[in-house]
Amino acid sequence: MGDWLRAGQYLAVESFITGAGPCSVMATVIPPKERVCERCGRHDEWDAEADAWLIVSDGDEKQVGNPHCLHEWDINGNYNPFED
Repeated sequence: MGDWLRAGQYLAVESFITGAGPCSVMATVIPPKERVCERCGRHDEWDAEADAWLIVSDGDEKQVGNPHCLHEWDINGNYNPFED
């Protein structure tokens, strides 16, 4: 069994180093572009240039919700962060 284990370890390391085998498959994660708090209604959109969430404005009024809320974002099991 020792020789088999060493061979398996070698293949795993070789796959990792060369990018061959199952280690070379990478999933592309797609982050959400907006989120809304289910408790207070705060609405944010992702700003890639600022690399941050920004509060959405409705006219002159920002959709800030409650500043003391422990936000429950509407990103749940229905959201799929992977490409189809």
